[in-house]
Amino acid sequence: MFHVDSRPSVHWFADHIGPSQACMHAVKSWVHTERSEFQDISVFDTESLGRCLVLDGEVQTFEVDEAIYHESLVLPIGLLHPRPLRGLVIGGGEGATLREALRVRSLEQIDMVEIDPAMVQISLKYLTSWHQGAYESDRVNLIHADGRNFLESSPDFYDLIWIDISNPRADGPATRLFTREFYQVVRSRLAEGGLLAIQADTANPLHAGTFPRLVRTLESVFGSVVPYAAYVPSYSTLWGFALAGATQGVEGIAPEEIDRRIAERIDGELMHYDGLAHRSMFCLPMSLRKVMEKGDAPINTDNAPIQEHYPGHAFTH
Repeated sequence: MFHVDSRPSVHWFADHIGPSQACMHAVKSWVHTERSEFQDISVFDTESLGRCLVLDGEVQTFEVDEAIYHESLVLPIGLLHPRPLRGLVIGGGEGATLREALRVRSLEQIDMVEIDPAMVQISLKYLTSWHQGAYESDRVNLIHADGRNFLESSPDFYDLIWIDISNPRADGPATRLFTREFYQVVRSRLAEGGLLAIQADTANPLHAGTFPRLVRTLESVFGSVVPYAAYVPSYSTLWGFALAGATQGVEGIAPEEIDRRIAERIDGELMHYDGLAHRSMFCLPMSLRKVMEKGDAPINTDNAPIQEHYPGHAFTH
């Protein structure tokens, strides 16, 4: 939703984080808008947070702190697996998840499955600080397909799988990629000792409808699931993630050991993720733990999927 204030030519973008709560961002200039086959794509520059990507009216990432989100999603399982060789990214058309995956030195091949070719083309032209040339790597195999259809037909196994898709909005393109049936397919494509990491919506205890539901859905498929969260300033809230697979002990890894593994296994300079950040991410606040510990979140299925009608807030069945 866009608003105009009393100052001439100043537009505001309202990023809803609940049914009665929103963050307002002053728009500096418009960069690109387009309706692709799958979604509305908007790129604009803000007064204080740099460039922003919006899909179907919902903020994806801001330039100034997208690395917090993407490092948090990608790197924990990159360090937890002893020597991953093959990775899969589903979604993440900005290219930043792919960028972070490429930091994992041992990965020899990364398949990236993005449903929307227009999203990649827009990223290549307007979101260069996100992908930083990741699409040009000879380790990357870019595939334009529905992520679920791809996995259901793929004979390949992966050591690491990252799912970086937009939230499960009602009738949106990602709804079928948050269900128990989909996670069963994902599990079948993980190699022995393989790991899965997903973005799991807001972890704000006041609006955490989707987060506990996704964690419980993962738990219905995987024996070991670990939820975690990172504070993303541009979102004005904690953002939720979850790991599944061979995740034993991830919360208890000492900060010094995380820093050692980063130096040994990860290329480039990081903005957010280190040993102390790791410890913080896996220590959820008490208010959120109480929400998660209730254990009454419904399991998300193909027949009863999450239907978010408010960006950032879930109305569930």
